[in-house]
Amino acid sequence: PLDGPEAMAVNGYRRTEDPPGAARIEIYHASRLVPLSECLPKLENLGLKVIEEQAHSARPRGEERDAWVHDFYALDAAGGDLDLRAVKAPLEETLA
Repeated sequence: PLDGPEAMAVNGYRRTEDPPGAARIEIYHASRLVPLSECLPKLENLGLKVIEEQAHSARPRGEERDAWVHDFYALDAAGGDLDLRAVKAPLEETLA
């Protein structure tokens, strides 16, 4: 849950059809659109090459205001495979 107007949550995952070097990162923010210029340097410093981002608002059930969802698709910048199980927790902690 996103408790409070500045609350944020992060989820790293991979779809079954994604290549082994890919990662998808969802960033949820309780009250604002996070500027791309704040996200990209952090993702690049983690060794990721961001290919695309989609952002949209959604109203959580029972809430009075919209929350924002950012969905990133990224690849390993070095062109290798990503062990998502190994990097998931550090990735989520760093971005949160």
